[in-house]
Amino acid sequence: MKQKRTIVNLSSFLFVTICTLVLVPDSVSACSCGFPWGNDPIRERVVMELNSSDAVFVGTIVEDVTPKDSLYMARFKVQVETSWKGIRTETVIISTGRPGAFCGFQFEMGATYLIFAGGSVEKGFGTSRCTRNAPVGALPDDREYLGLPIFQRSDAEAPSQTDPRKDGNSTPRISASKLLCRPKNGLRTGVQ
Repeated sequence: MKQKRTIVNLSSFLFVTICTLVLVPDSVSACSCGFPWGNDPIRERVVMELNSSDAVFVGTIVEDVTPKDSLYMARFKVQVETSWKGIRTETVIISTGRPGAFCGFQFEMGATYLIFAGGSVEKGFGTSRCTRNAPVGALPDDREYLGLPIFQRSDAEAPSQTDPRKDGNSTPRISASKLLCRPKNGLRTGVQ
């Protein structure tokens, strides 16, 4: 009788374990991004993000400069190739939360990204996964909607020479409040 109960308990445990592994999503996060657009065309989304960001640039992650005692934030040195807003230097430090509950964007060393950030040169820049950050080459390529750059490293590839914010057929600049990650626990994180 005791042996039968042990087998039933073990079977129940294995059943629950297998169901948990199969039914629970691969990624569980307390981060929830509240995007203000629904089915808006990509051009409108990009222009809205451009207007609500303090810095928009393409850069390559060249160094992890996160302090060893930092539990919540990661910092990276970025070599700037092209900037459309806020940055006119060849390198910048960008901060982001750790992936997961802190809405951090997952940067990879050596990869090149289009980055939308908040902050300033004096106080530093920060970003999160609640922006349109994306590896360069990802589809859709938002760069075609950003217009003329304000800074370009001398050896960087030149972007398109049209400014969709100013031509007669483009979407007008859209004013939007800064996007913040809104973790499910109600605390506000991200860039203000």
